[in-house]
This record gives sequence, structure tokens and C-alpha cells, in this order.
Amino acid sequence: MINLRVKKIITVLLLSILILTFAIGLTACDKLEDREDYIEENGWIALITFEEYKTAKLIGNKENAVTDGEAVLPTMIKGYKITHIQRNIGISLTISCYDFIPDKLYIPGVNYTFSNGIDFPYPNKKIIFLSTEPDQYSYGFNVRNNNDNRYPYERSMIYYVPKTSLDAFESKYNEYTYGEFKGANVSYFYNYVDSPNGGYCWIDDLDVGDSIKTIPMAPQREGYEFGGWFLDEECITPFSFDSFIMSENGELNLYAKWVQL
Repeated sequence: MINLRVKKIITVLLLSILILTFAIGLTACDKLEDREDYIEENGWIALITFEEYKTAKLIGNKENAVTDGEAVLPTMIKGYKITHIQRNIGISLTISCYDFIPDKLYIPGVNYTFSNGIDFPYPNKKIIFLSTEPDQYSYGFNVRNNNDNRYPYERSMIYYVPKTSLDAFESKYNEYTYGEFKGANVSYFYNYVDSPNGGYCWIDDLDVGDSIKTIPMAPQREGYEFGGWFLDEECITPFSFDSFIMSENGELNLYAKWVQL
């Protein structure tokens, strides 16, 4: 029979283990910065996977990854291409480092591979899929994770996609999600023949009374200089981001102006 002193020693040891485990959980993201494979840019944290291929896995974020409640999922960090979204950071414990969750998350046309448990900065309100190609997101919808029975993009929310691709997204992914697909009410067009991504440079979705918080980077076109966003294809009426407020049942189409070099 275990005497009282032994019981006290065992209790102290168990408490010590619990406290140490909790402390590791609180500081894991900070300690990552000392790793040789650690990279960080614009508040996004990643670990290099293959130096020779310049690839990395996204594992977390910091406060400056989210601006005005919105964030854009990165495709590159410090010159390394993000191919995986992963939570197992290789220190014996599986810890989430996605501490800052946006209201709206923009996802580029990258078929990220999700591995080692589902961990993702799920937005509180909206996911915006920027690509017109549903296949660019198949790993997040119809490939089950090794350690979890859910799909990475399977959430009860509304997904916003380019309007011309709405039917394609619905037919391909409705069976994999409890959410709903809708066409975004703000569209930015490259505005030239044979432009990429079905002509869409960027999309957004605004509620009544919203202003535009996330302005896309200036598009690129070989042999031309970008001349701003306009309200018409002929690029006669310039658009002002500062004064725009979405009206009821509103829709906004913007067109890029190009100046030949």
C-alpha cells in the first residue's frame, strides 16, 4: 500500500509534467524561430521542406498577418513556394500556431496539400476563392486528411467564387461541404484578350455599407504598365477606393487600364 509521502511525490510529479506541457504549448511558436528551417514573412510562419526545390509548409501566423480583419493566404514566403498547410511542427507535440483568425480569408489558386491533422486559419465570416478553376482547390474539398475525418474546407459557411465559375464549383464540391457557394459581388478584370484566370484578376464580396479593405496588388502584363482601376472597359471613369461604400444589392466591376511601354 502506497504511503502518504509517496502519494504526495507522485502528485507533485504529475503536476510538474502538466505545467511543463502547458508551458511548451504556450511558447512553441516563439521557440520555432531558432530552427534553421524557420522562415517568416508578413506575419506568416513556415518551415522549409525541401531546400533544393525551394518549398515550404505553412504552420501558423502572427498578428500582422491579419489587417482590418482580412488576410490573404500566402503562395510564397521568403522565396519559398508554399505547397503544404500543416500543423505537425516536428517537436513531438502537435500544436496550433494559427493564433490570429481573420473575418475574411482570400485563397489563391493553389491546390495546397493538407497534412498531419486539420489546422487552418478558418475565417469567422467569409472564404474568397480567387481562382476560376475548381480543380485548384480539390485537396481542400475532396481529399480526406490522414489524421482527421473532416475535409480542410468543410465548414458551414458561404464560399465566394468568381461568378462565371459558380456552377462549376457547385457541381464539383456541393457534396463535400455543408456550406454554400455564391458569386462574389466585386470583380477585378485584367481587361485584355486571352488574359489569365478567365479574365479575373481578383474578386471580393462586400456587405451593404462595407468599404474595400484589401486592395489587390497591381496586375502584371508583359509590355505594358498598369494604369489603375476603372469603372468601364474603356477606362474612362477612374475608381476611388477611398470613397466607395457598397450599396444595397450592389455590384462592382473594375477594369485594369494598360499603358503600352
